[in-house]
Amino acid sequence: MGRNHLLLTATVAAGLCAAGAARCRAKTAGQVRIDVVALREVTGSILSLDKPAYVPAIGRHFGLTVYLQIISKSLAHPNFYGTIHVRTSVDNAGHVLPNLRPAFRSPRRVNSPVSRAMRRQGELGFPVAIHLGLPRAKAKKLVRLRGSMLVYANGVPTTVIIKHLRALQGTMIKNRELKHALMRVGLVAAGKKRHGHAPRWLTVKIAAPAGVLRWVRVENAKGRPINRGMIASGPSPEQQTLGFPLRRPLGKNDRLLLRFYKGQHVYKIPFDLKNIPLPKS
Repeated sequence: MGRNHLLLTATVAAGLCAAGAARCRAKTAGQVRIDVVALREVTGSILSLDKPAYVPAIGRHFGLTVYLQIISKSLAHPNFYGTIHVRTSVDNAGHVLPNLRPAFRSPRRVNSPVSRAMRRQGELGFPVAIHLGLPRAKAKKLVRLRGSMLVYANGVPTTVIIKHLRALQGTMIKNRELKHALMRVGLVAAGKKRHGHAPRWLTVKIAAPAGVLRWVRVENAKGRPINRGMIASGPSPEQQTLGFPLRRPLGKNDRLLLRFYKGQHVYKIPFDLKNIPLPKS
Protein backbone atom coordinates (compact mmCIF):
# COMPACT_ATOMS: atom_id res chain seq x y z
CA MET A 1 0.00 0.00 0.00
CA GLY A 2 1.75 3.16 -1.18
CA ARG A 3 1.73 6.89 -0.60
CA ASN A 4 -1.40 7.38 -2.76
CA HIS A 5 -3.39 5.44 -0.18
CA LEU A 6 -2.99 7.85 2.71
CA LEU A 7 -4.61 6.14 5.64
CA LEU A 8 -4.60 8.52 8.53
CA THR A 9 -3.14 11.76 9.78
CA ALA A 10 -2.62 12.44 13.48
CA THR A 11 -1.48 15.66 15.11
CA VAL A 12 0.30 15.31 18.44
CA ALA A 13 2.27 17.57 20.76
CA ALA A 14 5.98 16.81 21.21
CA GLY A 15 7.70 16.84 24.59
CA LEU A 16 11.19 18.31 24.94
CA CYS A 17 14.09 16.86 26.94
CA ALA A 18 17.67 18.05 27.18
CA ALA A 19 20.06 15.69 25.42
CA GLY A 20 21.67 13.28 27.81
CA ALA A 21 19.29 14.03 30.67
CA ALA A 22 18.09 11.04 32.65
CA ARG A 23 14.86 12.78 33.66
CA CYS A 24 13.05 15.78 32.30
CA ARG A 25 9.67 17.48 32.23
CA ALA A 26 7.75 17.38 29.00
CA LYS A 27 7.25 20.76 27.34
CA THR A 28 5.25 21.68 24.27
CA ALA A 29 7.56 21.92 21.29
CA GLY A 30 5.18 22.51 18.41
CA GLN A 31 2.89 20.27 16.38
CA VAL A 32 3.95 17.06 14.65
CA ARG A 33 1.97 15.43 11.88
CA ILE A 34 2.19 11.66 11.48
CA ASP A 35 1.03 10.06 8.24
CA VAL A 36 0.70 6.31 7.79
CA VAL A 37 2.23 6.06 4.33
CA ALA A 38 2.62 2.33 3.74
CA LEU A 39 2.22 -1.15 5.18
CA ARG A 40 4.15 -4.25 4.21
CA GLU A 41 3.28 -7.78 5.22
CA VAL A 42 5.93 -10.48 4.94
CA THR A 43 4.82 -14.08 5.36
CA GLY A 44 6.70 -17.33 5.07
CA SER A 45 7.10 -20.81 6.46
CA ILE A 46 10.08 -22.77 7.74
CA LEU A 47 9.92 -26.29 6.27
CA SER A 48 12.84 -27.79 8.15
CA LEU A 49 15.55 -26.56 10.44
CA ASP A 50 18.41 -28.45 12.05
CA LYS A 51 18.74 -26.00 14.95
CA PRO A 52 15.36 -25.39 16.66
CA ALA A 53 16.94 -22.61 18.76
CA TYR A 54 17.17 -20.47 15.59
CA VAL A 55 13.41 -20.45 15.01
CA PRO A 56 12.67 -17.33 17.16
CA ALA A 57 15.39 -15.32 15.39
CA ILE A 58 14.30 -16.32 11.90
CA GLY A 59 10.66 -15.72 12.80
CA ARG A 60 11.44 -12.05 13.37
CA HIS A 61 11.84 -11.60 9.62
CA PHE A 62 8.15 -12.30 9.09
CA GLY A 63 5.56 -9.80 10.19
CA LEU A 64 3.83 -6.51 9.49
CA THR A 65 5.80 -3.30 8.96
CA VAL A 66 4.00 0.03 9.38
CA TYR A 67 5.81 3.03 7.88
CA LEU A 68 5.10 6.41 9.46
CA GLN A 69 6.06 9.76 7.99
CA ILE A 70 7.00 12.36 10.64
CA ILE A 71 6.41 15.98 9.57
CA SER A 72 7.12 18.99 11.80
CA LYS A 73 8.49 22.48 11.31
CA SER A 74 9.68 22.42 14.93
CA LEU A 75 12.04 19.47 14.36
CA ALA A 76 14.94 21.14 12.57
CA HIS A 77 17.92 18.97 11.59
CA PRO A 78 16.45 15.63 12.74
CA ASN A 79 19.26 13.08 12.51
CA PHE A 80 18.35 10.09 14.71
CA TYR A 81 15.29 8.40 16.12
CA GLY A 82 15.34 6.09 19.11
CA THR A 83 13.55 2.90 20.03
CA ILE A 84 9.83 2.99 19.25
CA HIS A 85 7.75 1.94 22.23
CA VAL A 86 4.45 0.33 21.17
CA ARG A 87 1.89 0.14 23.97
CA THR A 88 -1.13 -1.04 21.96
CA SER A 89 -1.26 -2.88 18.63
CA VAL A 90 -4.40 -4.91 18.02
CA ASP A 91 -6.27 -5.96 14.87
CA ASN A 92 -10.04 -6.14 14.39
CA ALA A 93 -9.96 -9.87 15.19
CA GLY A 94 -8.85 -8.98 18.71
CA HIS A 95 -5.31 -10.32 18.17
CA VAL A 96 -2.49 -8.37 19.83
CA LEU A 97 0.45 -7.95 17.44
CA PRO A 98 3.79 -8.15 19.30
CA ASN A 99 6.30 -5.36 18.77
CA LEU A 100 9.39 -6.91 17.15
CA ARG A 101 12.08 -4.56 18.41
CA PRO A 102 15.44 -4.75 16.61
CA ALA A 103 18.24 -6.53 18.45
CA PHE A 104 20.44 -3.43 17.96
CA ARG A 105 18.53 -0.78 19.87
CA SER A 106 20.82 2.20 19.45
CA PRO A 107 19.36 5.29 17.74
CA ARG A 108 18.91 4.87 14.01
CA ARG A 109 19.84 7.51 11.44
CA VAL A 110 17.04 9.54 9.88
CA ASN A 111 19.10 9.90 6.70
CA SER A 112 18.17 6.47 5.34
CA PRO A 113 17.80 5.48 1.65
CA VAL A 114 14.01 5.76 2.05
CA SER A 115 14.37 9.25 3.54
CA ARG A 116 16.60 10.40 0.67
CA ALA A 117 14.18 8.99 -1.88
CA MET A 118 11.35 10.92 -0.22
CA ARG A 119 13.29 14.18 -0.43
CA ARG A 120 13.96 13.63 -4.13
CA GLN A 121 10.19 13.35 -4.64
CA GLY A 122 9.59 16.57 -2.72
CA GLU A 123 8.21 14.82 0.34
CA LEU A 124 8.55 16.48 3.73
CA GLY A 125 9.69 14.91 6.98
CA PHE A 126 11.30 11.52 7.41
CA PRO A 127 10.07 7.92 7.67
CA VAL A 128 10.24 5.51 10.59
CA ALA A 129 9.31 1.84 10.54
CA ILE A 130 7.43 -0.11 13.21
CA HIS A 131 7.85 -3.89 13.01
CA LEU A 132 4.96 -5.95 14.39
CA GLY A 133 4.00 -9.60 14.38
CA LEU A 134 1.59 -10.92 11.75
CA PRO A 135 -2.12 -10.14 12.18
CA ARG A 136 -4.79 -12.81 11.98
CA ALA A 137 -5.47 -14.09 8.46
CA LYS A 138 -9.03 -12.68 8.42
CA ALA A 139 -8.11 -9.32 9.97
CA LYS A 140 -8.80 -6.31 7.75
CA LYS A 141 -7.44 -3.45 9.84
CA LEU A 142 -5.45 -2.42 12.88
CA VAL A 143 -8.03 -1.16 15.33
CA ARG A 144 -5.40 0.77 17.27
CA LEU A 145 -1.67 1.46 17.13
CA ARG A 146 -0.48 3.50 20.10
CA GLY A 147 2.96 4.32 21.45
CA SER A 148 5.77 6.86 21.39
CA MET A 149 9.20 7.47 19.90
CA LEU A 150 12.24 9.64 20.54
CA VAL A 151 13.59 12.00 17.86
CA TYR A 152 16.95 13.74 18.13
CA ALA A 153 16.73 17.18 16.51
CA ASN A 154 17.16 20.97 16.61
CA GLY A 155 20.93 21.02 17.02
CA VAL A 156 22.98 23.62 15.16
CA PRO A 157 25.53 22.06 12.75
CA THR A 158 28.95 22.98 14.14
CA THR A 159 32.52 22.26 13.08
CA VAL A 160 35.54 22.20 15.39
CA ILE A 161 39.11 21.82 14.12
CA ILE A 162 41.76 20.54 16.53
CA LYS A 163 45.19 21.64 15.29
CA HIS A 164 48.68 20.25 16.02
CA LEU A 165 47.23 16.78 16.39
CA ARG A 166 50.52 14.92 16.85
CA ALA A 167 51.51 16.96 19.90
CA LEU A 168 48.11 16.33 21.54
CA GLN A 169 48.22 12.53 21.42
CA GLY A 170 47.66 11.01 24.85
CA THR A 171 45.60 13.99 26.11
CA MET A 172 41.98 15.10 26.49
CA ILE A 173 40.97 17.91 24.13
CA LYS A 174 39.94 21.17 25.77
CA ASN A 175 37.49 23.14 23.65
CA ARG A 176 34.58 25.41 24.55
CA GLU A 177 32.34 24.26 21.68
CA LEU A 178 32.85 20.59 22.56
CA LYS A 179 32.12 21.30 26.21
CA HIS A 180 28.90 23.14 25.29
CA ALA A 181 27.79 20.10 23.25
CA LEU A 182 28.54 17.80 26.24
CA MET A 183 31.28 16.08 24.24
CA ARG A 184 34.53 14.68 25.61
CA VAL A 185 37.27 13.90 23.08
CA GLY A 186 40.51 12.15 23.94
CA LEU A 187 43.47 11.15 21.75
CA VAL A 188 45.14 7.85 22.53
CA ALA A 189 48.93 8.02 22.82
CA ALA A 190 50.83 7.05 19.67
CA GLY A 191 52.11 3.49 19.41
CA LYS A 192 55.77 2.53 19.25
CA LYS A 193 57.79 2.82 16.09
CA ARG A 194 58.19 -0.31 14.01
CA HIS A 195 61.39 -0.80 12.03
CA GLY A 196 62.17 2.86 12.62
CA HIS A 197 58.88 4.12 11.19
CA ALA A 198 56.16 6.03 13.04
CA PRO A 199 52.72 4.32 13.16
CA ARG A 200 50.15 5.17 10.51
CA TRP A 201 47.21 5.04 12.88
CA LEU A 202 45.25 7.42 15.11
CA THR A 203 42.80 6.39 17.83
CA VAL A 204 40.20 8.88 19.13
CA LYS A 205 37.82 8.24 22.03
CA ILE A 206 34.60 10.25 22.03
CA ALA A 207 31.85 10.44 24.66
CA ALA A 208 28.78 12.42 23.59
CA PRO A 209 24.98 12.30 23.88
CA ALA A 210 23.32 10.14 21.24
CA GLY A 211 22.55 12.00 18.03
CA VAL A 212 25.14 14.77 18.54
CA LEU A 213 28.18 13.52 16.59
CA ARG A 214 27.96 13.60 12.78
CA TRP A 215 31.38 12.65 11.48
CA VAL A 216 35.12 12.92 12.16
CA ARG A 217 38.13 12.95 9.87
CA VAL A 218 41.88 13.52 9.98
CA GLU A 219 43.26 16.09 7.53
CA ASN A 220 46.39 18.05 6.66
CA ALA A 221 46.85 21.79 7.06
CA LYS A 222 45.19 22.37 3.66
CA GLY A 223 42.04 20.52 4.67
CA ARG A 224 42.68 17.38 2.63
CA PRO A 225 41.84 14.09 4.37
CA ILE A 226 44.76 11.81 5.20
CA ASN A 227 42.80 8.96 6.78
CA ARG A 228 41.79 5.87 4.82
CA GLY A 229 38.31 5.45 6.24
CA MET A 230 37.44 4.83 9.88
CA ILE A 231 36.76 1.88 12.18
CA ALA A 232 34.24 2.53 14.97
CA SER A 233 33.68 0.45 18.07
CA GLY A 234 32.23 0.93 21.52
CA PRO A 235 29.47 -0.19 23.88
CA SER A 236 26.99 2.44 22.66
CA PRO A 237 26.65 5.51 20.37
CA GLU A 238 27.37 7.62 23.47
CA GLN A 239 30.83 6.06 23.92
CA GLN A 240 32.84 5.35 20.80
CA THR A 241 36.42 4.50 19.94
CA LEU A 242 37.33 5.62 16.43
CA GLY A 243 40.36 4.16 14.68
CA PHE A 244 41.81 5.99 11.66
CA PRO A 245 44.26 4.22 9.32
CA LEU A 246 46.42 6.98 7.85
CA ARG A 247 48.06 7.42 4.46
CA ARG A 248 51.25 8.52 6.23
CA PRO A 249 52.48 9.16 9.80
CA LEU A 250 50.99 12.21 11.52
CA GLY A 251 52.75 15.49 10.80
CA LYS A 252 53.04 18.38 13.24
CA ASN A 253 50.47 20.46 11.32
CA ASP A 254 47.84 17.74 10.83
CA ARG A 255 44.48 18.29 12.48
CA LEU A 256 41.26 16.61 13.52
CA LEU A 257 37.93 17.87 12.16
CA LEU A 258 34.77 17.13 14.13
CA ARG A 259 31.30 17.85 12.78
CA PHE A 260 28.45 17.72 15.31
CA TYR A 261 25.14 19.24 16.40
CA LYS A 262 25.45 21.82 19.16
CA GLY A 263 22.37 22.27 21.34
CA GLN A 264 20.81 18.97 20.24
CA HIS A 265 17.60 17.97 22.03
CA VAL A 266 15.57 14.81 22.39
CA TYR A 267 11.86 15.02 21.57
CA LYS A 268 9.35 12.45 22.77
CA ILE A 269 6.57 12.09 20.21
CA PRO A 270 3.47 10.08 21.15
CA PHE A 271 1.16 8.62 18.52
CA ASP A 272 -2.31 7.06 18.66
CA LEU A 273 -3.55 5.82 15.29
CA LYS A 274 -6.86 4.02 14.74
CA ASN A 275 -8.55 1.92 12.05
CA ILE A 276 -5.54 1.41 9.76
CA PRO A 277 -6.52 -0.81 6.79
CA LEU A 278 -4.27 -3.83 6.40
CA PRO A 279 -2.79 -4.81 3.00
CA LYS A 280 -4.54 -7.62 1.21
CA SER A 281 -2.55 -10.84 1.35
